[in-house]
Amino acid sequence: EFFKDLGMEDIKTKEDLEKKMKEEIKHQKEHEVEHKYVDALLEKATANMEVEIDDELVEYETEHTYKDFMNRMSMQGINEELYLQYAGTTKEDIINHMKEEATKRLKNSYLLNAIITEEKIEISEEELEKEIEEAAKANNVTKAEIEKAYGGRHALAYDLKVRNAIELMKEVKETK
Repeated sequence: EFFKDLGMEDIKTKEDLEKKMKEEIKHQKEHEVEHKYVDALLEKATANMEVEIDDELVEYETEHTYKDFMNRMSMQGINEELYLQYAGTTKEDIINHMKEEATKRLKNSYLLNAIITEEKIEISEEELEKEIEEAAKANNVTKAEIEKAYGGRHALAYDLKVRNAIELMKEVKETK
C-alpha cells in the first residue's frame, strides 16, 4: 500500500525503492561533478578575459538574484527579516557577495555568447522539438508546460546553444 501511495509505477517493493534512490543519488553526484567541471572550465576561460561590464547591468543582475533568492525563501515560509536574523548577516553583505557572483555570471555569458557567434552555433527546429519532448517525458509534463517553464521556445533554443558552446569548450580542453 505504501509503495502504491508513492505514485511511482515502477516501485513495488522496498528493494525497488532502494534501487531507485541509489540511481537517483548516483545521477545527482554525476551531475554535481559535471557542474563543478564546467564551472572550473568557465572560470579558467574568463580569468584573463578583458571585458567591460556596465555597473548598471551588474546592479540589475544582483538585485534580480537577491529578489529571486528572497522569493524562494518566502516560499519556504521565511521572510527577509527572519532570514537575515537567522543567517547573522545583513542585506548589504548578501548583496556584495551576490555582486561578485553576478559579475562572474555576466562574464560567463559574454564568453558563451562570443563562442555561439564565432562558431555559428544554431539549433534546428528538430533539435528543439526533440529536447522539448525529452524534457516533457522526463518531468512527466506536457510539452507546453516545458516551454512555459523555460520562458518559451526561443529561450529553450538559447539554452541549447549555450549547452553546445559548453560542450565545444570541453572538447577543446580535452584535445589540449
